[in-house]
Amino acid sequence: MYEVFWSDEDGHLYFVTDKEGTVWAHAEIHNWSKSSYYKAKAIWLEALESFNKRGIEIVCVAIPDNDTKLKKFEKMFGFEEVESIEIPNVKIMYCETEV
Repeated sequence: MYEVFWSDEDGHLYFVTDKEGTVWAHAEIHNWSKSSYYKAKAIWLEALESFNKRGIEIVCVAIPDNDTKLKKFEKMFGFEEVESIEIPNVKIMYCETEV
């Protein structure tokens, strides 16, 4: 299932649910600024609350393992690294939906 949660001139946020029921997020901010960060953060918290109400406890992302800038971005939005899964050149991160 593919769900667009937010899309406008500042960026987008969408989710894909795989066959096992894991929800994967993808976000992109087009015009990075303090105000777009606050906007994206508010939208992200709204998305987490929506998933939590539907009984979904975590949302995941897969990012390039060597992209420290993207890892920092994900951590700003509450993602933590999954240490128990090792995929070459890929870092799996998760965020709990409890806000």
